[in-house]
Amino acid sequence: MLELTDAMTRDIIVSDALFGKLRETFDDGGIVEVMATIAAYNMVSRSTVLIDRRPRRTAAEIVCEVGGRLWL
Repeated sequence: MLELTDAMTRDIIVSDALFGKLRETFDDGGIVEVMATIAAYNMVSRSTVLIDRRPRRTAAEIVCEVGGRLWL
C-alpha cells in the first residue's frame, strides 16, 4: 500500500505491475477504496498547503498560555 501511495502522490500514474501486486491482496472494490482514501488525503494535504493552514502556535505555547495545563 505504501508503494501505491508513493505512486499516486509522486508520479500520479500507477503502473500495471503495481496493479498486479494490489490484485494479489485486494479485489477491485478494495483497490478502489484504498485509492479513494489515498486521493482524499492527497487532496486535503495539497489544499492545506494552498491556503497556508499551518498551526500558528505550538502545543507548548498553548499550554503556557493556560497556566501549564494542557487544553487542546
